[in-house]
Amino acid sequence: MHGAMAAGVTGLKEGKAIRRRWQVIANAGDGPFIPAVPARAIVRKLKAVDPGARPCLSDLTLQEIERAMAGLSVEFATTEKET
Repeated sequence: MHGAMAAGVTGLKEGKAIRRRWQVIANAGDGPFIPAVPARAIVRKLKAVDPGARPCLSDLTLQEIERAMAGLSVEFATTEKET
C-alpha cells in the first residue's frame, strides 16, 4: 500500500514570487506512522528545547522531521518554481 502527502507555500524569494512544494511518499504500508513523526523528532530534542509556553514554529526543522522518518519506507521530493 502506498500513500502520499504534500504541503505547499507561496511567497517571495529575492523579490520573486515562488511556490515551494514538499512531498512525502510512503511505501510498504508506513503511511499511518507519518502523523506521529514530529512527536518522534521533538522527543529527540527535548533537552535542547526551552521550557514554557511559546510558539513552536522554529523548534523543528524539515530536515529534523525527515531524519525522524529513518527506518520507515518513505521518499521525499521538494520542488520550487516561480509563479
